[in-house]
Amino acid sequence: AECGYTSPMMPFCKEWMCKAECWTEAKLLVAKVMEHKCMKGGFKGWCYCRFCR
Repeated sequence: AECGYTSPMMPFCKEWMCKAECWTEAKLLVAKVMEHKCMKGGFKGWCYCRFCR
């Protein structure tokens, strides 16, 4: 499988927001979300999204 990751910035990072962001990116990339988590929570946080095709 071909896998990769993104780390999108979030104005405010909560777990459910990361899930939504990663899911949206996965749809655009035609991939499946393997993992998602807030790497820095709260204001000006960021997510980690791992995808595989």
